[in-house]
Amino acid sequence: MHFLPVVECKSCHRAIWLPPPVESAASPNQSPWRWGDRIFNVACLSCGNVSEYSDEFCRWELLRVHQVETIKDIAVYLLETPCGIDQCAGLIQILVITKRGLPPSAGSEIALSLLAIGISCNKGHRSAVQSTGGSSISFSEFPGF
Repeated sequence: MHFLPVVECKSCHRAIWLPPPVESAASPNQSPWRWGDRIFNVACLSCGNVSEYSDEFCRWELLRVHQVETIKDIAVYLLETPCGIDQCAGLIQILVITKRGLPPSAGSEIALSLLAIGISCNKGHRSAVQSTGGSSISFSEFPGF
């Protein structure tokens, strides 16, 4: 039996599977991801909504046999786009969980498909725009996961 950390999309309620924790010694009664006291903005690629998550939203779930191979090929990417509120220099940071090996250019297409309203930038502003798309997007694999 394989268990994996998962969060539920706050909009469409589909499971967003997270890669296994770096420390494999974590057990199902512990927080399965290294959240610390952080809040992560996580994109749901099923419905396109971005929501904020902390460790209280993360749980272990039993992985079905046919899902094991698919999960081995997922990676966490960090999508960063400028805040855009009152010329703020902050960045909106969104974790995107998708297949491993995407080029940085894939970030623009993904960003244009996302709805990120009310998401905080790293300076504390809440986004008021519907799309996170723009010319200053950074998209790279997120280290540590």
